[in-house]
Amino acid sequence: MPIDIRLLAAADAEAFRDLRQRSLHDHPDVYHSTPEEWGVEIETYRTRIAANDVAGAFDDGRLVAFAVLAIGQARKGVKQRHKSEVWSVYTAPETRGRGAARRVMEFIIGRARERGLEALVLSVVTTNPAAVALYEGLGFERYGLEKGVIKLPDGRYVDEYLMELRL
Repeated sequence: MPIDIRLLAAADAEAFRDLRQRSLHDHPDVYHSTPEEWGVEIETYRTRIAANDVAGAFDDGRLVAFAVLAIGQARKGVKQRHKSEVWSVYTAPETRGRGAARRVMEFIIGRARERGLEALVLSVVTTNPAAVALYEGLGFERYGLEKGVIKLPDGRYVDEYLMELRL
């Protein structure tokens, strides 16, 4: 069965919570947030879905990947509204290699164009070459390197590439 891509709705909040928590638990070296910071309250996830464009990939009705186009938490200043951020991109390991991440990102890019945005920005850890390759393959370009942006509990630091896609 093919993977379906669509915006998440309030009814998807539980599936979004479960997959987001999984991403944060399984990959603490990739995300800025901790599972505790996102919390498990379903209302937190409903609010994020309502405030942003959250794209989801569904395999046989099960949420297997997502990406967030920050709208409600976007740049608010008049001089910055032409850009938005993409964050929290994740694909469940058992679904990787089937194009779900690419299709979710293509959907997000389409939504950004529909909204009249001129650019998307994101950050990606330098230790995730598959994600870097995905974003570059979609046209994102590196414009900077932020050193030590993530500090892990064991004291190690993780660097990130700053990337932009001109729409």
